Amino acid sequence: MSLRKKHKFFNLNGYSLSDITQNEANSIFDFINSWLHEQTWDMGKIGDKEKILNYLNYHGLGGIFGKMNLEGQIINSPNNSLQQVYFTNSINHEKTLSLCKKMVEICALHKIPISILKGPALSHDVFGDSGLRSYGDIDIFTDTRENAIKLLTELGSDGFNDKGEDAFTGRLKDPHKLSTVINGIELEIMYLNDQVIDPMHEFLSRNRQKILAIPEKLSDLLSPEPSIHLVFLLLHMGVNHLCSRLIWFIDLIVLYKEKKLCIDIEWINSELKSLELESLSSEISIFCKQYLSDEFPLISEHSKQWNSSFIRFTLMPKSVINARFKLKKGGCLHRYLILFLYPFVNFLIGNTDRPIKNLAMQRTSNRLSHGLRSSSGKVSYIASIALLLPISWLIGLSFNVISFLYPQRG
Repeated sequence: MSLRKKHKFFNLNGYSLSDITQNEANSIFDFINSWLHEQTWDMGKIGDKEKILNYLNYHGLGGIFGKMNLEGQIINSPNNSLQQVYFTNSINHEKTLSLCKKMVEICALHKIPISILKGPALSHDVFGDSGLRSYGDIDIFTDTRENAIKLLTELGSDGFNDKGEDAFTGRLKDPHKLSTVINGIELEIMYLNDQVIDPMHEFLSRNRQKILAIPEKLSDLLSPEPSIHLVFLLLHMGVNHLCSRLIWFIDLIVLYKEKKLCIDIEWINSELKSLELESLSSEISIFCKQYLSDEFPLISEHSKQWNSSFIRFTLMPKSVINARFKLKKGGCLHRYLILFLYPFVNFLIGNTDRPIKNLAMQRTSNRLSHGLRSSSGKVSYIASIALLLPISWLIGLSFNVISFLYPQRG
């Protein structure tokens, strides 16, 4: 098989899918716009309907399609397509709400300040229909490691994974985060630490007073302050995942649509500027406005970042839909190496995007060192990592030297 043919197909959550064509990409954007504007969507001119449905489901849009199909808003659709996804999302959300109610009781009793972000909060407070949005875990934020462990213990957890030490096999180390599974639901708890390691922790630490609270009722837990939530979503989709799923763009659009009177765009711009993430966030807002919703506000970009061209490349419509930069097991090394190597030659003549650079360096090094320690890794895998590890050290050293010599550029 030739290299070109080999890369024609790739795997998305069990689907072996061929590359999306431009017409197919346009049809997916048409579907999203039809839902946003409460219009019907006609699949009559789509050739490979199953392929489109698989892409929609991967991108987290299966529940939306299932609801529209259930209500007769999809014309020429295969019978009952993705309706089961809609019902499954609803059932999973009810299970999650039950666990969240238990968390409210525990946190109120033990005076533990927490906040829930993303999945259940969006589904409950923004989408207004628990079947529309799927999510795989509950993302919790609290103040200390001790309170994180206390919460997990009171919830009945038999143990937890410290993702900064014993990360899941094949996944990146993620300091300041504990994870466990309770009643089939995965919980990830982030906690504060004096050592700021990436933009997410920097943002959460700086705004802890606005984010953390001791909940007394369920709505306290599932209604984050909208401006805070929007910045968090931008960080999650942009820095952690390089915008590889369409549902994350829709999260931004629906959150702004439902809460725009409470959203402070000026504060958001200021916060993103202090995090040095203007370029990334600006490109995300341009994508939302150009392809999904004219109402979404543009985020200002006061100065060009050194990796602007790479960010723009990752946000090409077909790159997003084809999940070109999806964080995959075994694929993260290549992606993060590209992230900071691609603009390296422009580093001295442009502004630095410090958090993304640090995150790329940290995660690449963690992935490399984790592979070396893994007793289950293949010999060839370990050997290749052993050769690449010195490269990561040299790159890290180069960044440190440059930052020392040119402190005003960092």
